[in-house]
Amino acid sequence: MPVPALQRSMARARSTGRRLLSRTVGVPLHEQATAAQDDRPSPRLLREIAGLRAQNLRSRAPVVDPSGDAVVTMTTHGERIRLVWVALESIARGDILPRRLILFLDEPDLARPLPSPLLRLQRRGLEILPAAPGLRVHAKYWPYVSAILRHELPLVVSDDDMVYPARWLRVLVEAHRARPELVHAFRAHEIPCLDGALRPYREWRPASGTAPSFAHFGTGVSGQLLPVALLERLRDEGEGFLESAPTADDVWINAVAVRNGIQTAQVEAQSRNFPFVPATQATGLYRSNVAGGQNDVQLERTLAPEERERICAGSRPAAVRSRAAPTFVTWGRFTDNPWQDIIETGVRSAGISTIDLEHGASLESVLDRAADGLAVHLNWTAPITQRASTEEDACAAVDRALAEVDALQRAGGALIWTVHNAAAHEPINPCAERRLLEGLAERADIVHTMHPRTAEAIEEAWGIRLERQVNIPHPSYLGVYPDEMDRSSARSALGIPESRTAVLLHGTLREYKGLDALADGFLAARERGADLHLLVAGRPGAGFDAAAFEQRFADRDDVTVHADHVPVDEVQLWHRAADVLVMPYREGLNSGALQLAATFDLPVVAFPCMAVEQAQDEGWAVVVDPARREWLLDGLAALPSAARRRASEAARTRAPEATAEAFARIVLDAIATRSRPIDPTAVAVIVSFGSAALIERGLTPLLSRMRSVIVENPTDTAEHERLMAVADRLRGDLIEMPQNVGFGAAVRAGVQRALEMGARHVLLLNPDVRADAPTIERMLERSLAEPDAMVAPRILTPDGRLWFDGGVIDWDRGIARHRRRDEADRALDWLTGACLLVPVHAWDRLGGLDDDYFLYWEDVDFTHRWLAHGRLVLEPGAHVVHEVGGTQGSGGKSLGYTYYNARNRMLFAARHLGLRGLLRWSRSAPAYHDELLARSGAPDAAARARHRATAARGSRNGALRGVERLVRKRPESND
Repeated sequence: MPVPALQRSMARARSTGRRLLSRTVGVPLHEQATAAQDDRPSPRLLREIAGLRAQNLRSRAPVVDPSGDAVVTMTTHGERIRLVWVALESIARGDILPRRLILFLDEPDLARPLPSPLLRLQRRGLEILPAAPGLRVHAKYWPYVSAILRHELPLVVSDDDMVYPARWLRVLVEAHRARPELVHAFRAHEIPCLDGALRPYREWRPASGTAPSFAHFGTGVSGQLLPVALLERLRDEGEGFLESAPTADDVWINAVAVRNGIQTAQVEAQSRNFPFVPATQATGLYRSNVAGGQNDVQLERTLAPEERERICAGSRPAAVRSRAAPTFVTWGRFTDNPWQDIIETGVRSAGISTIDLEHGASLESVLDRAADGLAVHLNWTAPITQRASTEEDACAAVDRALAEVDALQRAGGALIWTVHNAAAHEPINPCAERRLLEGLAERADIVHTMHPRTAEAIEEAWGIRLERQVNIPHPSYLGVYPDEMDRSSARSALGIPESRTAVLLHGTLREYKGLDALADGFLAARERGADLHLLVAGRPGAGFDAAAFEQRFADRDDVTVHADHVPVDEVQLWHRAADVLVMPYREGLNSGALQLAATFDLPVVAFPCMAVEQAQDEGWAVVVDPARREWLLDGLAALPSAARRRASEAARTRAPEATAEAFARIVLDAIATRSRPIDPTAVAVIVSFGSAALIERGLTPLLSRMRSVIVENPTDTAEHERLMAVADRLRGDLIEMPQNVGFGAAVRAGVQRALEMGARHVLLLNPDVRADAPTIERMLERSLAEPDAMVAPRILTPDGRLWFDGGVIDWDRGIARHRRRDEADRALDWLTGACLLVPVHAWDRLGGLDDDYFLYWEDVDFTHRWLAHGRLVLEPGAHVVHEVGGTQGSGGKSLGYTYYNARNRMLFAARHLGLRGLLRWSRSAPAYHDELLARSGAPDAAARARHRATAARGSRNGALRGVERLVRKRPESND
């Protein structure tokens, strides 16, 4: 059969298998599942749902108990109605049952035929009741709360997308019996405060312990029990949630609890998040409420000042890192540039030191300041590409500049990029410019724009999307330029009659500013008898023929051209002599010349461009038809009589002090975002075997922002002292092993220390990995959203090539390899331990890494074992760099690499495939030895022979050890 036909046949077989499995378990799987939910639920979860499916099909047992001690309610909507039976059936298999189990549906959903699984549950006691329209998520509790005149039983609110364990209701009810005055939850966040204010929701972390607190925020996702007293208060509060928290029932419930002196406690020491029902997460509220910031908006509307005070009184203060003054670097400083002066004044007023660097200069000299906070400002990008003589040189300059940005961010610094226009006005090397804009759009921590449509213009011109924007309008220059000269003095100095109307073009003389159109318009106006004087002042830009322009006005006494730089103290001369500023520009998003005109009360006549839109709306600029030669006369005639006054008002509205203060805020925000500590419950564990220099070079920016444990497998005294110094600078814990105990045992020691430090997530890191804090924070967010997952990033080589995109196992050939580009949809079999985020419950469940491997394959074994309990997730938006072989040195692979890879492959086969699999992999060992030999980089025949003999010895010893483990039936580690 031809290969494409074979592939199609296999794809049809897989699709058929998925459909059969989907029918068995009763939920969508794989191709039918949503993109938001990982479409490969763990085998354990599939077995569990299949059991619930069988229970739903066969059981006639009641789902309620008339003597039950609680009521359970839930709501669902839309497509999720066909899957809600899973959550309900998981509650029905519980150790104890509720007195009432109620599902609230709105009228449109009730009007449609109910799915068969729901009808079967209804026959066993499930109540399906109507909810008033518009309640949204509040429908899970409000119809019940508002309908009971006097509450006698606590209410347990539940979500429709969870698979609840059998003990779920029993644990909640027992907690209520012990402390009936509290809200009880399986999952609660601890609300951090700083200076009496709540921190943003995305900074909240899981609560620990079972002590009650007003600063504990219960979430309904894993279920929470509301005591009778709170139910009475919720009923009395009425439907205020529709205004203040329409999509956040947890926000409203917690606010009412705090308002009435009711605290929240977790029922277990660790926050719990039960498995999601497959194919339910695409319609969840996570994106809008958490990622989109709507929780913070609704908290602001719901909580009164006294409630915030009560919460913060019970909160542990958010950690504030003490540091020296942060640094602001202007990367590309023009002398005598008032715009840069304005923003630097604001930055210095905020207590930030400033440094100026040339365009394209290396940032290496400032990177050591990142530990105390560092922001680099890139203002004008044109010099990076336009100072190159060829397109090739321009691209090389772009690559150097982006490499500097990468180094800055690896060091913990932030990039602020001010976008003045969609593109350079006279692009010299357009391909290089696009490359630069794409690179900056991808990297910039903050994109500062001055026009509200900048992002639209960039996308329209280049197809490049701008993210992380902050809009601060271009300021006027009030108080920046000297302004002591009156009109008469200025005109006398320039020799302009008092009676003439003087029109001014000021600023760098460039083609896009339409100077030829200006000349034509002026001459046409003079031909019509207008008494005008033309003023042109500014330095010629690249490619502008100033001599030819001046020649057009030879021997005229009604034109004054100053084709040179205008010093700061002479700007007033030209503006006070003028009556109108002219802007026959072909394009422009922002214009300093426009704001300078407002500063000196000058109205504006302009060609259509985005830069003058607001001035036109404010009544101090008019826009003319550039196709008319008489455009200047048209514009002068159209200017309103109040144009000067309105220009003055606009200048005061955009005073430079306000811009300076706003810009300083975004600098501080950028620094804080890059330098704030990572969640203290996440602890990095690194094993070092002569790797002090690697850790210091690649991991310092990350480890300076998170807690860490470094485990040393010793080499020599000098290396130990270097590693001690690195750990001391990073304030990390250092564990010195008595001898080289191997990777697995060293990691086990490090994780044990991390657990003693209160870790809830352990980040396993190779010392030859370079990772930044935003990457790890993204992995943490994914882990918090999907607690049954181990999470890894994509891994790149230093030259940007994709090195690891997930691991798969060729079970026939006995090879664990990296997933290829054409296998993006293939299920993961393992994840590398080079950078792996492990929730501690997964570590406990598996008993950690298997020490027997000593080195290599232990991460394959560890992560593959987790598939029996949870999921492996590759976070596509997270990338780290791996100096592949960095711990090996430059002499190729060691004999130890060859030996342990060959040996541990056989151990893996014995553990996961049994004796038959071990024998099958033994037969393919010679082919695997050839692959190891190819990887080894052995330089000569003798070295290759040593590697081949070592591989054979490793496979033999691994097989013997595997057989020994099979014969002895040694208990595995908790999995």
